[in-house]
Amino acid sequence: KAIAQHYENKLITLEDGSVLMGSIIYQSDKEVIIRDSSLGGKERKARMDKVQRIKPMPSLMPAGLVDQLATRAEFLDLAKFVSVLGKPGPYANVESPVIRKWAVASSESAKIPTREESWQTAYSLVNGNLPDHELGNLKMAFARGFVEVRASGPIQLKLNGTQGLRLWLDDKEIKDLSSAFELRPGTRRFTFSIDREARKSKGLRVEITPAPASEARFQPKGGT
Repeated sequence: KAIAQHYENKLITLEDGSVLMGSIIYQSDKEVIIRDSSLGGKERKARMDKVQRIKPMPSLMPAGLVDQLATRAEFLDLAKFVSVLGKPGPYANVESPVIRKWAVASSESAKIPTREESWQTAYSLVNGNLPDHELGNLKMAFARGFVEVRASGPIQLKLNGTQGLRLWLDDKEIKDLSSAFELRPGTRRFTFSIDREARKSKGLRVEITPAPASEARFQPKGGT
């Protein structure tokens, strides 16, 4: 049975025989960073050329979760959800750096809402897709996510289509969504405007990857 990524613990064995245990918060071809549960959640990193193997450990999902369910219907819903985790489809596990936590707003206008109360929190599915039904019922929707950048460098976006999308990085519009662009260290704000008619109910999935030879290191806030 597959375990939802955010609850999955990893055991990383290095070539010198030492081990790291915990949840991976960043991984690339060059390095892996783990929140080590044996050190109280301290971040540790290792070069990938020093990693001998990475294997899953027992789930971090809270024990006694079933005991907290109030009705049989809730239990059946949970059982159905767990049964499809890891299988192809909307609940497939994804270990790519995707934005999962969003602030969303909707409007009849193409102008980005400025009132804080216009924005509501929404979350992507396990496969990284923010469903269309989370985007409201108006013509235009807006989705805002944040990425913590540890080291600067060019990155690329993998989107589930660019139809009906515009993107602002902080306050600057990114005109070409298919080309690489630079990320600077700090917390960067990604704001998408979404023409819902043009998107045709596709929702929004945003995966961020380093461009070839890039030294960029980053982590979407709210999970990978």
